[in-house]
Amino acid sequence: MRKKIFARNFPAMRLSEYLEAHKIKRVAAAAALGVSPARITFLCSDEGWPATRDLADKIRAYTAGEVRPDDFLPLAITSGPAPEVQPNE
Repeated sequence: MRKKIFARNFPAMRLSEYLEAHKIKRVAAAAALGVSPARITFLCSDEGWPATRDLADKIRAYTAGEVRPDDFLPLAITSGPAPEVQPNE
């Protein structure tokens, strides 16, 4: 059985949570960060990741440090035995 291990020991603030808490529309955040609204929607998804360090730094500055680059990492990772690999026959 695989178990979940938490990847971090500090509270994370997702970009979507920040925007909702501060009543900021994604279009406004996109304009402020110099990206498309579609990019903000992607970043607000659980799989979104800032493609560049520059964008990650802009998000940190825009949110006054409430959303950090590592907040885009998965909240938990799955661990346990690796799947069995079958040898080539």
